[in-house]
Amino acid sequence: MAATVPFEVASDGASLRGTLHLPDDHISGAQPAVLICRGIPTQSSESGAFFEALTASLTDAGFVVALYEHRCASLILDDYHEFSPANDVADLTYITRWLAANDHVDRDRLTILGFALGSVPVSMLVSSTDHPPARMVLLNPFTVEAIRSLAGMQSDSAKQTEDLPKALLNSLDRISPPRDAAGLTRPTLILQSAADTVLPATSAEEFVTAFKVAGQSPDFIYVARADHRLTNPSVQETCIACILDFLAPLLQPVLQT
Repeated sequence: MAATVPFEVASDGASLRGTLHLPDDHISGAQPAVLICRGIPTQSSESGAFFEALTASLTDAGFVVALYEHRCASLILDDYHEFSPANDVADLTYITRWLAANDHVDRDRLTILGFALGSVPVSMLVSSTDHPPARMVLLNPFTVEAIRSLAGMQSDSAKQTEDLPKALLNSLDRISPPRDAAGLTRPTLILQSAADTVLPATSAEEFVTAFKVAGQSPDFIYVARADHRLTNPSVQETCIACILDFLAPLLQPVLQT
């Protein structure tokens, strides 16, 4: 059974709690790692079963996996609505720095995965960090237009609305997750649920277009029969297989020259 180690990281006066999952055959020394950012928690983005299965598969393959509880999960009222994308990126930055300095982790073989609204801080982080991740995975990523739709801002006929932080909504004219994600060259995998009723198919396509404009060719996969939460076990297996295949090169130790 994989070892699970709780951790706590300070970020701008807040404590970010998470768990570090170590491979079954973990030995001393730095290993490739995956940091999973699930973003601001909403009713439409809860996918606990999928991330449990993904974490188990990654540790079985030999990866260290880090997950953390988003700060918004414990914020209420004004504190919640004052939480901005800048706060989101700051939290992710502190977690990334802590993980990169961890003795179990090879910082040169670090991948960051952003799911749903977690794709926003991941995209903003990788374009500005002084030590970018080796690879990036975006799963059902959100554009500004998709965030507006989720918040019910585009029309009264929106299928679903979410009470998102006002500071996030007020910043939408100043951010561009697709542009930010494509701001630095690295291998990138973009996965889009084909049966997603929360996120329009054009969202992932905008990310792909931004990468192509930047002269990059990300791996892009539509996952058949997948809903936004990835609740179907066979769909989970398909997504996990795609992610493992994409990350397989990182299981080879970095040669020292």
